[in-house]
Amino acid sequence: MSPVDNTVDDDHAPRAPADPRPGDTLGRRTGEIVHDFNNLFQGIVGALNVLRAHIAQGRLAEAEQLIDRTTEAVQNAAVASQRILAFARREPTSGSLVDVNAVVACLEPLIRGAAGDGIALTLDLADDPTSVTADRNGIENALMNLVVNARDAMQGAGALTVTTGRRRFDAAGAAAAGGGAAGDYVSLTVSDTGAGLTPAVAARAFDAYFTTKPAGKGTGLGLAMTAEIARGAGGWVRLDSAPGAGATFALYFPAASNIAPLPSSTPSVETTPLRPSRSGESILVVEDEVVVRSLIVDVLRDHGYLVLEAADGPEGLAILLGETPLDLVISDIGLPGLGGREMTEVARARRPDLKIILITGHAQDDPRAGLLSAAATLITKPFAMDALVARVGAMLAGL
Repeated sequence: MSPVDNTVDDDHAPRAPADPRPGDTLGRRTGEIVHDFNNLFQGIVGALNVLRAHIAQGRLAEAEQLIDRTTEAVQNAAVASQRILAFARREPTSGSLVDVNAVVACLEPLIRGAAGDGIALTLDLADDPTSVTADRNGIENALMNLVVNARDAMQGAGALTVTTGRRRFDAAGAAAAGGGAAGDYVSLTVSDTGAGLTPAVAARAFDAYFTTKPAGKGTGLGLAMTAEIARGAGGWVRLDSAPGAGATFALYFPAASNIAPLPSSTPSVETTPLRPSRSGESILVVEDEVVVRSLIVDVLRDHGYLVLEAADGPEGLAILLGETPLDLVISDIGLPGLGGREMTEVARARRPDLKIILITGHAQDDPRAGLLSAAATLITKPFAMDALVARVGAMLAGL
């Protein structure tokens, strides 16, 4: 976070008091969001133009820095878009069974990349079961949002700790922790050694559209989104901070009932590979955007998978209804001719054991609704390729 004198980062405080004219407020906020994205897109396009010139000139040493800058701009755009989409939904979630430890372990490469070299990262994962019923994609977005906030709070230098745990609250304890009903909860906590928040700022930290970042530097939806994700799963989020003492954000999710410990299948921080431990599985990729499809196909083949591809729903369904062995299908939802969700529903009648990853970039495609079973999951665009590979490996391993 920024200095304690009411200058805080994107999601920690208001930039200005609420405008009494809602229409003016909406128009102003929309303009700010568009401005944010135009800045990000300009950085991406500009860096790619310079990169092309450097490659033509043989200046490959400088190309790596440009790639890093482009990647950072895309990641920032992804965080901003997910904040807007997640906050726009604002509805309860039925969710699916999610192992919070596995989420953190799979995201470790992204967490380390977002934190940067100047921040000491510690991941402390609980030995107790950490299964919850929630939106996995929402938990991932909330975690990465908190990590980015913590990085900005420490201005690139400090200590970041991500912790999972399990705790039983009685009614009084739950109320004291800022929550509701008594019961067993799984916690996901992100702590930083930044400047900390004043009480006045902390009191409004989760209000939507509040930010003191300069224009073009944030939408003010990150923490509002995080709170909605926790509440949608029946939990809550707690903030503990003081000037000069850093900040700790703790998300509490009701623990899934009757879930036995899974020590053999829960990935550990030290052993979770970036590349799948197995190879040779067959995957079908159905995506109408040529660039997106080719990138996914190339990355999966680089990781040892046998990959087929299709450009639309009918072509994909023809393969799914054929005799080619398939372990998993990755499909965009918004396909021409036949949507990805409908295509996979038909395919599951013939291949009941088929695992499914659905991809979406639209707000109306709610990741919490309509998934076929525990063997199906949904991710939102844009996504990091290593995150997709990690999800593929986890699904094929039955995690």
